Amino acid sequence: MANRYPEKRLQQVAIDWLRQQWGYIETFSDVEARGARIDSIGLLDGRLTLIEVKVRVTAEIVDYRPDRAHSLESKIAGALGPLYRREKADTVADAGTRLWDRRSPPLIVILARDISDLSQLEQMLIRRSGDWHFDFAIWQWTGNNIEVLTNRDRPALEPTSYEAIFVPHLIGRIPRQKPRSISELIVLADERGIGHLVSHLVSAAPTYGFKIGTGSWTITLKRKVDGHTRPNTTAGFMR
Repeated sequence: MANRYPEKRLQQVAIDWLRQQWGYIETFSDVEARGARIDSIGLLDGRLTLIEVKVRVTAEIVDYRPDRAHSLESKIAGALGPLYRREKADTVADAGTRLWDRRSPPLIVILARDISDLSQLEQMLIRRSGDWHFDFAIWQWTGNNIEVLTNRDRPALEPTSYEAIFVPHLIGRIPRQKPRSISELIVLADERGIGHLVSHLVSAAPTYGFKIGTGSWTITLKRKVDGHTRPNTTAGFMR
């Protein structure tokens, strides 16, 4: 799991430091990356705090675009919208509602080890904090402690009702690439020095009852198990 979710170790050590040094009280964690829109929820100095953890924040993951999945802007929208609407079926909203008295805005924190463009991240948060009524901070994990890069409270008056704030659904999807043919994938494998192995895999598969499926970067072997066709092996080629 640590290799698949590189944020896991960073989140564990940074949140542990927060508990010990700043008295952070965590009540929800998505350290195993099960799909929540925010990685950690808790109380910091008595206020609702939602923390998103990234090993590296690059320009490509800051702003929302329809053809871009998992942007920080869309994650914030996906966390705040259900929270403001008190949606009990949403894990983040339910955890946040249990802590939040709605007397002060939630604090959104971006915690990262590396940030390639701090100004771009700040500008997105400034713009959206005004639209969506939240405070924000940007923290950097140095390897030993958290350094505060930005800490900003909204100067505007608090809304009379958070439920009335419109937070859009920002869902980005990466366009699917067309699957390559087997011969095209063998060429890719050849370029990586494993063409002979993939060719042997493809030629031997029917002998053992496998059907071959292809993706843009993968070859999948499938066969029936208990009457159902299931993938048994997937060979992928690094881009």
